[in-house]
Amino acid sequence: MEQPSGPGTPRVLVAVQLQRNSAAEVVQSDKPLREAMLEGLRRRNAVLDALFYDVKVISPRETCTLAPWLAHEGALLIVPPTGAGTLCVCPDIDAFAAGGGAGTRILAVAVAGVGSSALGTAAFARNVADAFGEPVAALVSGYGLADMLSEAAGGHSKGNLVIAEALYALRDAHADEHLGETAIVTISAAIAMPPRYRNIIDVMGEADWFGAMNSNFGIGVEYRLKDAGQHTNTELRWHLPVREVMSALRRERGSALLH
Repeated sequence: MEQPSGPGTPRVLVAVQLQRNSAAEVVQSDKPLREAMLEGLRRRNAVLDALFYDVKVISPRETCTLAPWLAHEGALLIVPPTGAGTLCVCPDIDAFAAGGGAGTRILAVAVAGVGSSALGTAAFARNVADAFGEPVAALVSGYGLADMLSEAAGGHSKGNLVIAEALYALRDAHADEHLGETAIVTISAAIAMPPRYRNIIDVMGEADWFGAMNSNFGIGVEYRLKDAGQHTNTELRWHLPVREVMSALRRERGSALLH
């Protein structure tokens, strides 16, 4: 399947930087000091996302929507496949339920990993949405560059760890009885999930030493991709092609991948 065309990484980065908050918007925010301290990191987040993620699949219009949210941890995105509408940003779960998720068929949830701000999260989710042909919900799990050192020191891919922690929390709350057949695909780090979940597929590039280092010892990796490393930017060499991987898994596993 041919990779969908897009504006290209450089154009996306320019659009992001042009749409950043102005000084007036920072001063007028509810927490101006916090906003001012984070603004420098936010501007660099886009560069980090461009290294790790396939940001060219995000249109300039969508970039304008995402720009004010680049460092908003906990925001939820609804990302349709390429050409099937524009993405939607929901600041929290209540907004997602009220204005987005309630009226949209959502079969998959994506959580990006190291350095993931809204731009990287949207790009990762768009790759998955293009593979499935269905809208994907995505959780912004971090502040991008602000989280990178702590994530590396912690020894885990943050996206996969967030998923694992959420599932363990549901188990402890006895709220996961209906989720046992849920399919879980980890990218670039094999993380232990609760024993209830058996439909788990771990994917990693053969050249991904960082992902191997961050994986739990003793967990086997079902899919190892030749000539692939940690990043998913298809404009760079040694990328892990998320769209192609998820398309292949969909063909092999069929509807079981969306349970």
